[in-house]
Amino acid sequence: MATTWIDFRSLREQLDIVAVLEHYGVAIKHRRGDQVSCLCPLPDHPVRHEPGKRTPSFSANARKGCWHCFGCGESGNVIDLAVYLRGDDPADRDAVRAAAIELTDTFKLRFDRPAERRERERPREQPQ
Repeated sequence: MATTWIDFRSLREQLDIVAVLEHYGVAIKHRRGDQVSCLCPLPDHPVRHEPGKRTPSFSANARKGCWHCFGCGESGNVIDLAVYLRGDDPADRDAVRAAAIELTDTFKLRFDRPAERRERERPREQPQ
């Protein structure tokens, strides 16, 4: 069944940023506690294809689910990272939703809808 409703806060809390990096084929260079570092995986990183640049500039915190690249200056949460790695713009709401749906389905995550939303969507009984 395709995902139609997403609890973004719960998604950010449930996702493991290291698993997301690995899902997109990013090789982790260093790991120390909750911090991991690697070469910047962002498609628009300015020095990504320069042959002499081999120093990891990308750092992610697995506990907090956030990341920062000291080379290109980009940063964000785990969903923003997935949007970038898909080649999309995190300012595009549709791209963020598409990435969130992909992550939800890939990692088989499920969310409970808030009770008030379920009430609104419940079919009402017809008076007889």
